[in-house]
Amino acid sequence: MEIHIPSYPLPLEIQQMDHSEKACRYCGVSYLILHEFQRLQEHLREVEKELEQERGSGERERTLREELQEVYTHLEELKASVLQQEETTRALDLQLCVVTREMESVKAEKKTAITELENERTCRLHLRSRFVQQQWLLREALALLHSSQAEMTTVKNQFTHFLETWENSKALIQQSCISAGAECARLKQQVVSLQVELKRLQVEVPNMKSCLDAAEEQILQLENQVQTQKLLQNQNQEAQILIQDLREEVRTLKIDLQNSMHEQEHVKKLLEIKSVEKEDLQMLWSEQTATTERLSRDLREKEENWLSCQQRCKSMQEQLSAWQQKEEEVTRRLEWAEGEIKDLRVTRSTLLQEREELKRTHVGELEKLEESFRTRLKAAEEQSSKMEAFLQQKQAEQDKQLKQQEMELRREADIELDIQRQKNQELFNKYQSEKQQLQNKIPALIHSAVQELHEELAVLQERIKEQEEEMKQFGESASQRQHQLLEERRTGEAQLQSALQELQQKTQELNQAQSNIQQLKEERATLQEECEDFIETMRVLYNSTLCVSSDKSATAGQIIPILDKLKKKVEEEDSAFKRAIKEKIWTDLSPRNTGGEVTQEEKGEELLRQEEEQEEEEHWFTENRKTSSSSSTCKIWTLLLTYLY
Repeated sequence: MEIHIPSYPLPLEIQQMDHSEKACRYCGVSYLILHEFQRLQEHLREVEKELEQERGSGERERTLREELQEVYTHLEELKASVLQQEETTRALDLQLCVVTREMESVKAEKKTAITELENERTCRLHLRSRFVQQQWLLREALALLHSSQAEMTTVKNQFTHFLETWENSKALIQQSCISAGAECARLKQQVVSLQVELKRLQVEVPNMKSCLDAAEEQILQLENQVQTQKLLQNQNQEAQILIQDLREEVRTLKIDLQNSMHEQEHVKKLLEIKSVEKEDLQMLWSEQTATTERLSRDLREKEENWLSCQQRCKSMQEQLSAWQQKEEEVTRRLEWAEGEIKDLRVTRSTLLQEREELKRTHVGELEKLEESFRTRLKAAEEQSSKMEAFLQQKQAEQDKQLKQQEMELRREADIELDIQRQKNQELFNKYQSEKQQLQNKIPALIHSAVQELHEELAVLQERIKEQEEEMKQFGESASQRQHQLLEERRTGEAQLQSALQELQQKTQELNQAQSNIQQLKEERATLQEECEDFIETMRVLYNSTLCVSSDKSATAGQIIPILDKLKKKVEEEDSAFKRAIKEKIWTDLSPRNTGGEVTQEEKGEELLRQEEEQEEEEHWFTENRKTSSSSSTCKIWTLLLTYLY
């Protein structure tokens, strides 16, 4: 007889238990097979719940991830827009820098133009002032020359009148020579003094000529210096100084002429009053003629100087006209520069207005963008914080639920284990007591029944193996289903459709199984009648054993046909008890495969049903064992239990 090995591993607490506590010593049947089925069912329920929760959490995570991706995309768009705005601001800043540089360059050019204009204006004013001064000086020189010409004409007239008077005065001189003899010595002395003065004047005349030559040279230098703008100031100053010197010299000449005139008048008076000697007077006449010649020469030289001055005045006028033309050109340039400055001012004002407008628009756009970006960031932060809080709450709730479920499952498992241990211990004690009784009563019948039923056991073992293979296939299909569910959880909706198709197929199979279960229920009624017949046969066996024990006579004729009947029943079909267990398993698995959810109340009802069924089975076993005390009946029950499990 082989010991049944469970397809799924048991907990460590049960594995550490002795074999005598887990299985029957007499027949070797395990007491924990039903517990394994219940445990597998509970495990499947938990797995399905976890899968449903994880599906819901996965969908939520997907939605949250999509929302987060949308938020991130929105943030990236905002960042891109901010970067574009920064680039536009940078471009505008660069444009502003270029415009400011251009404005600075224009300002610098304007300043340089203004400085040049001011310098030109100052030069122009200075030149005008110099021109006015020179013109005034030239006018004064012309007036002086005209006055000197008039004076020369008067001097000529005076000389002619002097000659006329001299001819008239000759007689008077001759008459007065006698009277002037006395005064000749005094007059000689005066003449000597006059001669000294005349010599001094003669010495001064070449000095005056040299001064005039120097003035001419300086005037030529002025003409050369007038051609350049920078040397005009110094040359004009020197010319003014020279002109002042010339004025002073002309004044000195006028004074000298006046003195000479006064001297001539004095001489005339002296000649008129005191003409003592002809020789002296002739000498004086010769001297006077020399002086007149000298003066005529001086007049000629002055006339030549006057002509040269006129030529110089003409050249100065030409230079003034050239300067006026230059001033006109400068004024035109100044007007053109002023017009350009006005245009630049207008453009500057327009640029400043455009710059202010651009700044205002740019600042307004930046403020709007900052406000929108801040609002969006706040909304995104609030959404992210809400999502994080929601996720944390969900995680905390899931953790709490999982912990509560674990605690409840552990408590239920502990309670079930305690109950099953107690029941198993009670059953074990009962089996031990019954075994001792049976061993004491009918060891011979057990040996014979064992020998006769070995063949039946072989057949039953083959069937059990086939059923075990079916159970293994079922377990493998369940494990495959678990793996498929895990893969469906990882892969997604595409595999969920295939899983739904498989579930539909399984629902069809379950419907077929339910129809089969209904047929089995109908067969169960027939099997119950057979069980009643079996109980009656067991009673007959019990009576026969009593007869054997009392009369010590074998009743093999009564036992053998009963055993034949049992063999036929076992070989024909499965028992009703096994069919009931299968029906229960299918009813438990059908709502799970169809996708129905099992509540805690349904779990409690199922547990109560299982306990009631176990109690009914135990009661049925006890009643049957009370009726049948023979070894053959115990062996039959063990065979039935092994066949069922």
